[in-house]
Amino acid sequence: MRKTNGVSDRLKRTFLIALLILVASCGGSSDEDADGDGPDGDTPSDGDGYEGPIMHLSTIHVYSDWTPYLYASQDLGEHFAAYPGERMVTEYDGWWVTYEVDRGPTGQLTFLFNNGAPEENAANWIRPYGQEDCATCYFATSEDEVWVLDGRVYAQKPEDPIDGDSDTPDGDAETDADGDVDAPDGDVETDADGDVDAPDGDTETDVDGDVDAPDGDAETDADGDVDAPDGDAETDADGDVEIDEDTPSLSYTVNFWSGWSQPYIHYSLDGNTGSPSQWTSLPGQAMTPVRAVWWRAAVAVPAPYDLVFLFNDGADDWHKPFGCTGEACHFQTAASTVWVRNGFLYTSEPAYKTYTVHFLSGWTQSYMHYSFDGNTGNPSLWTTPPGTAMNAEGDSRWGLQVDIEATYDLVFLFTDGADGWHHPEGCGDCNFQTSLSEFWVQDGRILEQAP
Repeated sequence: MRKTNGVSDRLKRTFLIALLILVASCGGSSDEDADGDGPDGDTPSDGDGYEGPIMHLSTIHVYSDWTPYLYASQDLGEHFAAYPGERMVTEYDGWWVTYEVDRGPTGQLTFLFNNGAPEENAANWIRPYGQEDCATCYFATSEDEVWVLDGRVYAQKPEDPIDGDSDTPDGDAETDADGDVDAPDGDVETDADGDVDAPDGDTETDVDGDVDAPDGDAETDADGDVDAPDGDAETDADGDVEIDEDTPSLSYTVNFWSGWSQPYIHYSLDGNTGSPSQWTSLPGQAMTPVRAVWWRAAVAVPAPYDLVFLFNDGADDWHKPFGCTGEACHFQTAASTVWVRNGFLYTSEPAYKTYTVHFLSGWTQSYMHYSFDGNTGNPSLWTTPPGTAMNAEGDSRWGLQVDIEATYDLVFLFTDGADGWHHPEGCGDCNFQTSLSEFWVQDGRILEQAP
């Protein structure tokens, strides 16, 4: 019996030793990973052990007049979260945010914004710029933080909107039939000798492409700066204006709607009263982007002068008052803050409406000639004939987006650029007129849907 008990004790000790070795082996595998990949190589370790799946997180900001909901997809738009999505948190002055949204395994977040209406088909949506009517168009980002303003995504916070109005125009510079990009609505005209007029005769480009020297608007001294009258203000070579500390000055804020890549404001230092008048050196002061296609410049001129000014693209294109093409065409204002759009000057930001027009025609090039004031003026304000060149959409279809003040209907005609005109059916002297945001014209009839 004693011998049997000894064997039993040895077996017990052997079993316990084997069990301890097994436990130690399992513990070592949890603390140490030979290849650094974690269990099964799923996720890398930082030296402290397995950390779990990597998450791709984005913080999303949006500017909105209403409380927005973030409606997002982690699989490139195949599946979205339940409508209306996640209610966003207010930040300040119209900005909203949702922090650390998981972009999912693709690393890209697809998203939209809505106002949380009870029914999805009745909701207001913020969609990408120029695609407001596209139900399958979405924002997308792989960045850790983005800002969305007026349908555009920014990697850094853009400057705050001018007045909180989130309405934006289509905003692209128009292209003439010859392929040249013109100022909005044909502001730059050619004179009788075929040359392109610049303001006040500052610079004129001849037909042969040579640039004629300015005709004496301002003198340039030895240091390259432009002297203003009585030494009150001096324009540096970079276009900035310096006003003597002892000279009273007036400050102006000018907002300009333009599709140019970099607009400049060229303005007078003496209210255009001198003989010769004193102006900033060409092209003028570079403007700063504000939002979408709005640009801004803060300028100062000696008191008591009004601000007299023009815009240019830094080269040969100029933006003048609508319908004015001569050398004496300038904008002029005594208001401290102004907005300029399509050649019109406003003392508050104008509300515009975008019209999307489709035209079915066999012409080799179609133009739309339209009114800026709903044909209500006396005289009414229209584009310069033949109008704006339309874009080929295929199958004898032409398209164009235009914007006019929201209070007016769109009044228009089509032309082939020569003697061919397309009027409403049965009325050879009539204009088309509509308030539809998007429409099609075929055989003299306006249609709400594509034929």
